[in-house]
Amino acid sequence: MADVPKICLARKDLLLELTGEGSRNLPSPSEGKGSLLVLCPFRTVAVHPFELPLSNLGQIREALRLRLQPFLAGGGLDLLPLVTASEGKKSRGVAWLVSRGERSQWAPPANGREVRLVPAVLALAALGGDGALLGDGDHLYSVALGDGQPLALRCQPRDRRDMEAEVAWLRQFLGDAEASIVSADLVADEPRALALLREGALKLLDPSHRLYGVDLSGQAIDAALRADRLLSLVRRAGWAVAATGLAASLLAASFLFLFRADLRDIQRRSESLYRETFGDDGVLRDPLSQARARLMTSPGGNAGPSLAEILSLVGESWSSGGAPVDVTLETLRYNAFGADVVGAAPDVRDIEGLQARLKTQGLDSRLGDIQQTPGGKLRFSLSLRWEQP
Repeated sequence: MADVPKICLARKDLLLELTGEGSRNLPSPSEGKGSLLVLCPFRTVAVHPFELPLSNLGQIREALRLRLQPFLAGGGLDLLPLVTASEGKKSRGVAWLVSRGERSQWAPPANGREVRLVPAVLALAALGGDGALLGDGDHLYSVALGDGQPLALRCQPRDRRDMEAEVAWLRQFLGDAEASIVSADLVADEPRALALLREGALKLLDPSHRLYGVDLSGQAIDAALRADRLLSLVRRAGWAVAATGLAASLLAASFLFLFRADLRDIQRRSESLYRETFGDDGVLRDPLSQARARLMTSPGGNAGPSLAEILSLVGESWSSGGAPVDVTLETLRYNAFGADVVGAAPDVRDIEGLQARLKTQGLDSRLGDIQQTPGGKLRFSLSLRWEQP
């Protein structure tokens, strides 16, 4: 029979085990055997739903780290991505931002046992409805749900809010005055609140429940990352063995095919971009030269660096600082107000390094889409803009 975790509620400096007959204190939570499900009163926690064209958890975390960098810059928050659905190379889920200090505060010493940390209000949310609200002696903890997943969490001091006002805020956030909110108050009716928390926690232990995978201890995330790395190594080894016999005969043909396809694609894109920009239906012999001539003679044509200058700056950024040779430039689109770059890199860190080198050349860049290619690389886009005089 599978190990059934003990369900505990973290309350200041002790753990309260919730049993079918009531509750009891765990004086030494680090002792004993068996896993623990700890319901924690997290005060600093937030969620960020995401959908990314990536399937590897490590790459998902790196992409989310770039997107949420302003919140992570202080070093006080941990990023814990939870993938809830995968389809091919696409993944959907929820990124959790949680206080590093609170994770350490609420997590008892594991001593080899599995310890799972879950915001206590999620146990109420697991009972159903559109949101949940939990009150204790100092704070109110609320969560709004969408399609069974958290959309927003917040903690409010109890001396500035009451239960009714927080329920009204949840319904306003959800845009539904009749939204169903499950609420419990450990101050007004502790026995009922503890019973509801235990009932919801039991639902969280059901693998079929939408909130089953939530674990802010990080143990599950670390295990998934290790499994992803192992699977990636196995796949690479398998591909290497399978490709050895075919590489010699296909390499030259592949390069020739790709080269011709790229030339045709570049020609089509150049002509399409030229006609879209200038509305010219005439004969095109050299779209690049003709576009440069049109830009130089048009009003505002000298608003930024010339094409030759931007190519020089980007080229210097690409080749300086020991950039890996695997970082490739696929497309560069230029106009008088900026440029768009599409390239491929083996890792997110290489993209960050390129952005840093572009900045040393006086070019501010903004990262756009990141997509995983069949070869395992990341295709990215950068938007370069300069101010008009």
